[in-house]
Amino acid sequence: MFLFRAFIYAHMYKKPEDPYGISDVIELFLYIIFLLLLFISFLLSIVLIIKGKSQTKKASWYLILFSILLYISFSPLHHLAAKLSYF
Repeated sequence: MFLFRAFIYAHMYKKPEDPYGISDVIELFLYIIFLLLLFISFLLSIVLIIKGKSQTKKASWYLILFSILLYISFSPLHHLAAKLSYF
């Protein structure tokens, strides 16, 4: 999604009087896929913590931490990709 925002988004056509273009719709779908994958990995981690062995539980905690960090860092990275699109 960040690559789309940085390199493709600014070059797609949008009519001047329209509030949203096709690029905004594509970005919305990519964001929904991102959230869905984060949610699935979070749920899978919870299941593995409950049913897994000790090594699997440790890896599951790392996956939960990674998912949370991805969610928190999404907004700054998205703004950075938007700034890069104008270069």
